Amino acid sequence: MNIHRHVKDKNFILLWFGDSVSQGGSVLQTLATVIWFINNFDSGKPLSFVFMASWIPVIFISPFAGVLIDRLSKKKIIIFSDLIRGLISIILAFIIISDLTIHIKFLAFFGGNLVYGVCNSFFNPCINSAIPELLEKEKLLKQQSFIFSSRNVVIISGQLLAAGLYAVAGPFYCFAFNGFSFIFSAFTEIFLRFPKPEHKHEITLDIVKRDIKEGFQYVIRRKTIYLLIVCFGLMNLILYPITSINIYLIIKQEMGSLGDSLLLLSRLPCIEFSRENSLAVLKAVFSAVGVAASLLVGLILSIKKEDIRKNTRYLLYSPVTQGLILMLLGILVLPIFADFLSAMGIFSVFVFFFFTINFLSSLVNINFRVFIQRSVDEKLRGRVFSILSLFCTAMIPVGLSIFGLLSDFKPGGILIFISGLVFSLFSLLLLPLRSSMEESLINGVSSDPT
Repeated sequence: MNIHRHVKDKNFILLWFGDSVSQGGSVLQTLATVIWFINNFDSGKPLSFVFMASWIPVIFISPFAGVLIDRLSKKKIIIFSDLIRGLISIILAFIIISDLTIHIKFLAFFGGNLVYGVCNSFFNPCINSAIPELLEKEKLLKQQSFIFSSRNVVIISGQLLAAGLYAVAGPFYCFAFNGFSFIFSAFTEIFLRFPKPEHKHEITLDIVKRDIKEGFQYVIRRKTIYLLIVCFGLMNLILYPITSINIYLIIKQEMGSLGDSLLLLSRLPCIEFSRENSLAVLKAVFSAVGVAASLLVGLILSIKKEDIRKNTRYLLYSPVTQGLILMLLGILVLPIFADFLSAMGIFSVFVFFFFTINFLSSLVNINFRVFIQRSVDEKLRGRVFSILSLFCTAMIPVGLSIFGLLSDFKPGGILIFISGLVFSLFSLLLLPLRSSMEESLINGVSSDPT
């Protein structure tokens, strides 16, 4: 028993350390990519296409990836996914400093992000599926919350360091560091020890088709998992475009002098003032607030004693609360109400919004991940996480398209209010699932009817 616990603790340290290093590299590369594209292209479309390239494989490959995760060695999938991503980052680092034309460099970035997307399609569901085999079941929530907190610390510090490294050393070193961080992470993953040997399974086209069908049937028949996945997708569809685009359009286009005053609050002395510069700084501030909220959630869950009933309530009531907060924000940004607020007042409203929305989202993310890990059979876990990844990722471009088309609707606060109302009403469907979820967590298997 002590040997078993020692192995699990060693796995936890390896996962935590490898994740922290690779996450730091990813922050550097993401920022370097954004700055490099802004400096080399007059339009934002090339950068949008490059980031979209990393979503495309997740949408189309996830169902097949889930089957392979459940049938092949999870350890090898994890290692090779990190290794390939590391090599791609190093290749892109040398392409950046090469004499290739800007168009060829764009194609290299696009192709590189496609490969990232393929690796992410395998790595993310695979690591989530493998964690229950690598960590102690009783410590799943605490240890994953600690890793989650560490990741957010790395993101915050990485964002602070990334701009300086780019300015001093240039994009090459940002990409190279990310590449070597992935390779280092792959090296640490070699020492992960699974509790039992992973057996190879026969894979044919008929088996793949059967397993994909079996995975979707399993999710559809489990009402709890099915509704939670749909709720997650709806969360991405609504929250991603609102927090990424619509709020800033309202500040820039609808708030007039109040919006200008708000932008002045975010003015940095080292940057020449313009609406565009201040909007970027404001977005960075709100993003930092969101990351800090996520960090706080991870710290709380990693320290406090686990209570299945409380965690279930967090998971079910948080989406309802998010919808209510969206409705409140929609009201407060309407001109009839916003005109009564000062620039600092509306700034405080946005800080409150980003903090609470991200705090609640983190509560949902961590607890839902642990719920699947504890209640879904090991043989199906990879497919369930792949379906979750597929649906949630697919909702992001759908949401951006819908809210992009509706972005001309004025006032934008009404759109946010209606979105919050729809989200709250749908989230209410989750509340009757509480007893079955608690039973699933206690018994370690889904109690939904088959």
